[in-house]
Amino acid sequence: MMSVKTGSHKDLVEFKKRACSLNVLDEKYQPPTSTDLRDLITIMGWSYGDVAKLVGVSMTSKGSSATVQRWCSPESSSDYRKIPYSAWRLLLSYSNVRVANKREADELLK
Repeated sequence: MMSVKTGSHKDLVEFKKRACSLNVLDEKYQPPTSTDLRDLITIMGWSYGDVAKLVGVSMTSKGSSATVQRWCSPESSSDYRKIPYSAWRLLLSYSNVRVANKREADELLK
């Protein structure tokens, strides 16, 4: 059974300031990097298997996920795959990183 942990408030507040946590329609939005994904996983205390369960991708019998491993690989790696936007937003939702509106985003990025 998966136990979803809650990241520290301070870490999540800092993470929320990243451009990848903004609304996709915001001009300052940037797609998440593999580092952003790895950082969110670390903050939340999730395993790759936890992430796979949360977003609905396949897992191995050992509870890991090749798909999530590819998303977390460095962009320079031939194994790297970009995380789908929908999966990214699900993870932000599960971690309580609320997508800021434009005004709130501008305040956060000052």
